[in-house]
Amino acid sequence: MFNLDQFLLAQVRSVDRRVQNANAFHQHSVEIRHVARSVAKLQESLGLNPPVASLTPPTAKPHVLLRYVKNDEHFILKVYGRRHSGEARVQAWWHSNGVPCAEPIEFGDEPYSWMLMRFAQAESTGNASMDEVSLLSATREMAAIASAAHYLAVPTGEWGRYSEHAATEFSASISALRCGGFNVDSSVFDLAAMVYAPTPQDTLIHGDLCPANCLKLTSGAYSWIDAGGYLGEASIDAARWIVRTTPSLEATETLVSEWIVSEPSLDYGSLRRAVALESYIEAGVGQIVKSEQRLTSGNIDIETVRLLEQAKYFTE
Repeated sequence: MFNLDQFLLAQVRSVDRRVQNANAFHQHSVEIRHVARSVAKLQESLGLNPPVASLTPPTAKPHVLLRYVKNDEHFILKVYGRRHSGEARVQAWWHSNGVPCAEPIEFGDEPYSWMLMRFAQAESTGNASMDEVSLLSATREMAAIASAAHYLAVPTGEWGRYSEHAATEFSASISALRCGGFNVDSSVFDLAAMVYAPTPQDTLIHGDLCPANCLKLTSGAYSWIDAGGYLGEASIDAARWIVRTTPSLEATETLVSEWIVSEPSLDYGSLRRAVALESYIEAGVGQIVKSEQRLTSGNIDIETVRLLEQAKYFTE
């Protein structure tokens, strides 16, 4: 039988351990404690029975996903320890306009952001590595979904800018690379300023489009989850997906070309710059993960070198 108190305690300890090892993202320890204090009251206010399981990924992030059963229906409650209203709002907007994504049934921001969704039967998440054919197919589907999402007009209301959200991750990534002994030229800050600069074409973007944030439903179709709902350049979504899924420079070039075909409204130069910046960030994230897991050696450095070379290539 699932024990909510024990799970929340373990999640708090996991987040604390990750933050301590990496010496970064200290606010996450505060946020997960907000989550632990608010879950019970929130589920009571929603008329939910105690949860039957956790669907929280084992990444020690400061939010939880809990599975509930009510009147023979299965639901997922996602609870943050901060205000993050963009996720629920953008997914409600996209879903109402036919964009495949998880639909929030109810959501709110008191005391912190949360949303209730129906549980979707899925064959798998996109975490597993894909062969070349599967990756091309999945990329075409992602680009088609992105094209539909990015085409929609931005609804009225306050929407956070992606640049504000990304600032912490970007700074931590560059710092981790330099602490790891990698020479990162200061021109990377100029590159970031270009990619994150507001433009008249800015739209609502996912903000973290990667295989882990897509469900492959039993029908075979993909559905977006964990959208950020930020205002930003559409190429940012394409770049994150491409960099997170490709093992080589050649594969990255192939997916850049494939994406442009499915979302021709993207500017080719902007996409290449976004891929370059995302390659820097992903290289830095690798170094952060290395610190979190207290790794001192391994193939992660080879991957870091590859990503930095890729970043330079797409900057030229």
